[in-house]
Amino acid sequence: MNFINEVILIGCGNIGQALLKAWVSSGIARKIHVIQPSLSAQKFFAEYPQVCFYPDRRSLPLGIKPDAQILAFKPQQLSEVTLFQYTLNISLLSGTALDKFPKRTVRVMPNMGVQVGQGASLAFGPDSLSADDRELVDRLFGCTGKIYWIPSETHQESLTPIS
Repeated sequence: MNFINEVILIGCGNIGQALLKAWVSSGIARKIHVIQPSLSAQKFFAEYPQVCFYPDRRSLPLGIKPDAQILAFKPQQLSEVTLFQYTLNISLLSGTALDKFPKRTVRVMPNMGVQVGQGASLAFGPDSLSADDRELVDRLFGCTGKIYWIPSETHQESLTPIS
């Protein structure tokens, strides 16, 4: 996989904004769609034409086919979000196991170092995850620091504070 065409970022709090800043500065994606009900972060990215903000999923352009959808919101809001079934979902939701998501989902736990490009993100995905999907995760989080694939989801919660 050489080029990331479109990405959807749902949630643009501290970690969401840090990821967005890294993606914009690295030029990693042609188009980044950000869903944030308050649109409060929109003012920070107004000069970047590749970044578009929407208050909800219904406002997204029709027919988009994102390469990945990143879930960067509070875990208790998961029931309010409709997930794309055909794309790679990347969950940043702490305490929310992969069995709550579609089959093609990776769980990534970044730390606050991503805000300055010195992050350490822990990733876990199912054995069925393709090499292209792993590469996409590596590219999206590699521009924020280091990414480490861990062998078991059960280690994610205990290792994240250490990273």
